[in-house]
Amino acid sequence: MQCTFAMLSGRVRYLVLDATTWQVGQKNVQLLVLSFLYQEVAIPIFWQDLNKKGHSSEKGRRAFIEKAAQLFNLKGEILLADREYTGQRWFTFLHHQGIDFVIRLQRECYKHNTVTSYRGLERKALRRKRAVWTWLNWPDCRLKLVMCRNRELGHDPRKKDEPVFYWLTSLDNVHTAAELYRKRWRIEQCFKALKSNGFNLEAMNFQKTSKIELLMAVVVFVYVLSIHEGVNHKKQITPKRYAD
Repeated sequence: MQCTFAMLSGRVRYLVLDATTWQVGQKNVQLLVLSFLYQEVAIPIFWQDLNKKGHSSEKGRRAFIEKAAQLFNLKGEILLADREYTGQRWFTFLHHQGIDFVIRLQRECYKHNTVTSYRGLERKALRRKRAVWTWLNWPDCRLKLVMCRNRELGHDPRKKDEPVFYWLTSLDNVHTAAELYRKRWRIEQCFKALKSNGFNLEAMNFQKTSKIELLMAVVVFVYVLSIHEGVNHKKQITPKRYAD
């Protein structure tokens, strides 16, 4: 995977951090996975079995990224992650590592750290189609808290409990935050493929961490070969031409 990432470094722009879980007997398997997006497909490049229930800690995530950075050049990439991957030290760490990011937040997260009124910003977000933002008042790095009205609001009654989405980003263009975050969904598709669709990762009854991580490597290798064949097949398909 290190070789693949190096070859694609000029074309890889986005990283996704997420975890997938399952249980083998009494053991809780939780693989923390870092992937890159290539042609809208998430490809795992680094993973670790956390061997526990619950989310990873800030300290654990920092150590995880530091290990990944020893193998891959992550500077200049954009990391996408969901709401469980937050924390001031974590965000500051990514900033100092030279890794840009768009990470979703829970409502009212860091509301006391905003330069402008948090409530006022929410009201603006509900009225406008485009994202609104403010600086976070942190001395060690300058980051932007972005809010955007839920586009499904008014069309789907199930969305009424989530009228506004929230992100924290280091990017200059805050209006791309929502669109970039949608790319994070590719890792969910990857996990679904690895745990079903013939790969059946969670059906293999390994309990030792080293064996689980090795098994993940084997499955990812086959997964990448499948993607490679699919991409080549798509290139070979020529559209039919119909006479007028």
